[in-house]
Amino acid sequence: MLRLVTPALQRAPVADLMRVLLPRQTSLTPLLANLTLLARPPAALANALPAPVLAQAQSIQRSLPDVSQVSSADGLKRALRDSGLFVEHRLAQEALGGPRAELGTDLRAG
Repeated sequence: MLRLVTPALQRAPVADLMRVLLPRQTSLTPLLANLTLLARPPAALANALPAPVLAQAQSIQRSLPDVSQVSSADGLKRALRDSGLFVEHRLAQEALGGPRAELGTDLRAG
């Protein structure tokens, strides 16, 4: 016997995945390692990556601060300010009539 499945009875697979995966916040180390591999692939993989993927990975990697930029107090302060840790605060200030929020290189906000 066939039954009609109404939208109310269907479970959304995306919603289930979001419930499982969103609470997990892990280290950025694996992500940055993969980004480095994409941005500077070994010769065997260099031709396997589509040019736009390689270009985007390189662009993201260039936007990240390096050791020399965060070695000084001012450089570290700038890197933290532009990192996105305070992006919600800056957006809220803008919404309340404050200055336009500069989002720096925050990938989540751009």
